[in-house]
Amino acid sequence: MAHGVVISICFVLSSLLSASVSQECDEVLTGPLGEVQSPGYPDSYPPNTRCHWLIQAPPTRKIILNLNDFNLEDSADCFSGDYLTVTDPKGESNMFCGQEHPQSIESVGNVLYVDFW
Repeated sequence: MAHGVVISICFVLSSLLSASVSQECDEVLTGPLGEVQSPGYPDSYPPNTRCHWLIQAPPTRKIILNLNDFNLEDSADCFSGDYLTVTDPKGESNMFCGQEHPQSIESVGNVLYVDFW
């Protein structure tokens, strides 16, 4: 996409062991390219990790979110384990858990909220 923002996401399954990792995962991303990762990536993220990202493109642009190396805790309903939500204020909200996810998500507007619970 020549006129947008491309962001890649990488998450690795949580371990049961507690870890002390600096969580730099509450960010606003505005560059034409970017990447967000779970704390400690490529290793497991620590238990109870919560991350929130705002991805914002210029007003007339869209965002393409590529989900790479995605491996979260499996659960039947996503709510009983770890999950990722991607919300487009002008579109819809999607929830992902386990290993199933689309290759990419294209925004309707110029903003996406990505929340890792």
